[in-house]
Amino acid sequence: MYLGLSTTLAILCIWKFLKSNNKYSEIRIVLMRSFSHLIKYFFVIILLFIGSCIIGIINYKEANNLFYKSEYYSTLDTTMVTVFSLTFGDSIYKIIHLTYDDQKYTTIIYFLCHWLLFMAIFLRFLLKIIEDTYKSIRYKSHLYWLDNEVNTVDYLKMEVLAHMVKTLYNYYNLIKLG
Repeated sequence: MYLGLSTTLAILCIWKFLKSNNKYSEIRIVLMRSFSHLIKYFFVIILLFIGSCIIGIINYKEANNLFYKSEYYSTLDTTMVTVFSLTFGDSIYKIIHLTYDDQKYTTIIYFLCHWLLFMAIFLRFLLKIIEDTYKSIRYKSHLYWLDNEVNTVDYLKMEVLAHMVKTLYNYYNLIKLG
């Protein structure tokens, strides 16, 4: 309980720091704008995580399956801890060692598939969500033009064109409503 409370307070302190310091305001804006995408993403990850846990429990229950000797897959809570530690690389050798002696190839295929699914695919999606949000915020800010070294004449042409399009759109809406 104290660990969860201290983690929550640490996150709130970091959020308050990001909010108060203008130097890191882009980080806060990126996290705020990508929040809905991240919630959807984590919902899918949790479903696949639970599916991986259920596969581990099913393999534990049947004799001569992959995890029939391993106590790490005996109940749902120990299976969740085991799959979480496999995902983040905490105790891979200890978990693989229990099953590797009996079924070498099946063990290697299971753990490589698990690693590829969670580490190589889903962490890349997480980074891509945050990166796309950051690029869209960066593009909308005027810093994009400075970073990409657009000269002043081209920048002003783009600003005038954007203003003309916005003005024409407003006139169109007035004519449509009026």
